[in-house]
Amino acid sequence: MDTRSDPMSLGLFQERANDGYFDFNDPLQRSEGQWNKKQKSELIESILKGYPFGAVYVIKEQRDKLCEPRVASEEYLQRLSDELNQEVNETYKPEILIIVDGVQRLSTIIDYMNGLFALDKNIKPIRGMEVAGLKYNELPIRLQNYFTNRQIEMSIMSECSDSDKREIFRRINGGKPLTKSQKNTAIISYDLATKLQDILNRPSKDGFDGFWKKVLSKSLIKNGQDKDMVLEAMMLLDMDEDSLNFENESIQKFITYLEKDMSAKDKKDLFERLEKASDVLVDVLGDDAHYINKLTIPVLVAGYCKVIKNKKKEEKEAYLENVKAFVEYAKLSKKYSFRKTDTSEVTQKKQEILRLLEVEPRYELARNYVQFNNTSGTASHDKVVGRWHVFKDMLKSTPADVPGEIEEIFDKQEAEKAEKATPKKRGRKPKVTQEAAASTSGEEQEMVEKQENSDDSQEQSSDVSQDIFENNESESETGEVQEEGEVGGAEQ
Repeated sequence: MDTRSDPMSLGLFQERANDGYFDFNDPLQRSEGQWNKKQKSELIESILKGYPFGAVYVIKEQRDKLCEPRVASEEYLQRLSDELNQEVNETYKPEILIIVDGVQRLSTIIDYMNGLFALDKNIKPIRGMEVAGLKYNELPIRLQNYFTNRQIEMSIMSECSDSDKREIFRRINGGKPLTKSQKNTAIISYDLATKLQDILNRPSKDGFDGFWKKVLSKSLIKNGQDKDMVLEAMMLLDMDEDSLNFENESIQKFITYLEKDMSAKDKKDLFERLEKASDVLVDVLGDDAHYINKLTIPVLVAGYCKVIKNKKKEEKEAYLENVKAFVEYAKLSKKYSFRKTDTSEVTQKKQEILRLLEVEPRYELARNYVQFNNTSGTASHDKVVGRWHVFKDMLKSTPADVPGEIEEIFDKQEAEKAEKATPKKRGRKPKVTQEAAASTSGEEQEMVEKQENSDDSQEQSSDVSQDIFENNESESETGEVQEEGEVGGAEQ
């Protein structure tokens, strides 16, 4: 291994990064996007003011092809495609600089130079020039030139083995607080980390964001939990249920087993099934992927991996239809969850619709899932196995169809209630002449009035008792329904 220090101007850095010579996605590092807008703005302000902004560490490595370019204009991508399609020297391998420390700073710098965000509106003038709220190409020319010519110190390491890379990661992060997931990453080999990253970055068949990109929230990626999601799916498929849990110690033991004891054949089979499951599930979920929360991701993927292994058409059909029903339940639970701004009329309607969800046979498995999906002890053996059993049950039978949309069923029931509650029209009494009225005895008239009052009283009493019964029934469901809304509460 060899290390040298080499300064690079930000202008040259932009050019090289846009052409794909920098790798921002080292599998051992935290992904970019960890900083908020204020942090990004302060870094750019520091550079414009002439403040130091730290050295970065990169590993130089020859690869078969360039990385993904940082800009994506149609003109640029077409030009790049034309160049790649031309005949080139097959022995040439570009030298890529893999960023192992400084991802947040360098990604912020390149994104600003590429016009992806503007500075904070509260920044004071710099060198007598206004910069607040400006993008890079809007800066005064003198400041643009100053920014482009500023240099960043790069410590460039070459001829690094996998063990060197892991040790560099450990030492660079020494003393920095790491999440549990990031500690797991520290013990993963470079080869395994790369395979996990490939799964996470796998695009859909049409080239857009794949399953993992759609289903993972920014906070999960920021905390480094994305790789844990893949590892947990693998644990479900490989570990004995008696010892199955997602405590951090168990995940680390599984990593060690995966690295040292699992056969190459079994490992290859697992990764191939994960890839196939990702390809299918992204199509099934579509734009509804965000309704799947972090606890559900591993069991959802592992469930379809079992479908792939068993190779039974009826299991595939049953599983995918149950997944659709699960997402329907999550969407409806979220749509009709209670809000402080709800009127009493809206609240009552939501109670009724949620009550329908609780009795609809199609959503039985989704309802069973709720008890294992709350926020207490979710990594424990009982909760993990409980969630896993629900999704394995999805292979057994296709859920019943709902006879129409839930909202339509509700509207129909409301219309029937209204029809029943409407008093029947009584025939008009014939007009009584004064002579006939006078001939009616006082006693007879009194009996008629008493009978009419009795009928009205009975009708009113029946309506009130019915209202009380329905309200009690709705209230008894309310607490349970609100909890079940968590099924679709994807962390955002």
